[in-house]
Amino acid sequence: MVFQVVNFRKLVALDMILHGRKFILIEFGLGTPLMFALGLQQLLFGLDSGLIFSQIIGFYLILIGINYVPILIYAVIISRKNTAYLEAETELVHKSRYNKQQFIIFIPLLVFFIAVAQEFRSSHTSS
Repeated sequence: MVFQVVNFRKLVALDMILHGRKFILIEFGLGTPLMFALGLQQLLFGLDSGLIFSQIIGFYLILIGINYVPILIYAVIISRKNTAYLEAETELVHKSRYNKQQFIIFIPLLVFFIAVAQEFRSSHTSS
């Protein structure tokens, strides 16, 4: 089976269709700062107490928070433009693939770097 890179903008649009725009905006609107806050709290606790495991967990949560940033940006853009169906209509057929690949968000910085690369590539192909 060939691994296909997820288009996170389409994934967010598909999530908005399946779960509703408000739910996705709340999920990522609260999830992004919460992930950073929990990570920072855990990191500071680990530094204060000398617990390496707490420091690692805190650092990991901060990196996952960074993954949430482009997804939150996509959610806001798609919501404002009201383009969820337009952006995800071809992906509705493949929604099970996207459901499985959503777990990629737990790999630190991967979503962030893939989203930045996709935006860079799309900005250079459209100009």
